[in-house]
Amino acid sequence: MKIQYFCPKWGCEDLSYSEFFQRVKADGYDGVEMTIPNNPKLKQEILDGCLSMGLELIAQQVEAGQASNFEEHKDLFYQYLNNAMDVNPRFINCQTGKDYFTMAENIELIDMAEELSAKRGVKIAHELHRGRFSYSPSVTME
Repeated sequence: MKIQYFCPKWGCEDLSYSEFFQRVKADGYDGVEMTIPNNPKLKQEILDGCLSMGLELIAQQVEAGQASNFEEHKDLFYQYLNNAMDVNPRFINCQTGKDYFTMAENIELIDMAEELSAKRGVKIAHELHRGRFSYSPSVTME
């Protein structure tokens, strides 16, 4: 088994995509992890940069967390997942749901993600993260 190392764009927001990809490659990483903008030109810039540097891509989905209620969150979640799938990433690392949504609402989001994953052929991982459905191991176990 070969362990691969991915560098997150988080913390490097001040760098252009080109600068980021060059630095990541120079530092010996195998790929990048980043959100995928809902902008065709920027998506293409990301794909071109990864391809030219020989980097793999893990997409992130964190943006739906900006929604103010469950229905808005659900709609954004679906849109952002589809957008991330457009670049055919290795998988999507997703910060799913909210810690104040009901268990049924969070399960609805997970089920929707699983259906979309099966339909589009891109795996989705649900990250343990503060403020999300998985904010603690004991709650996540449920």
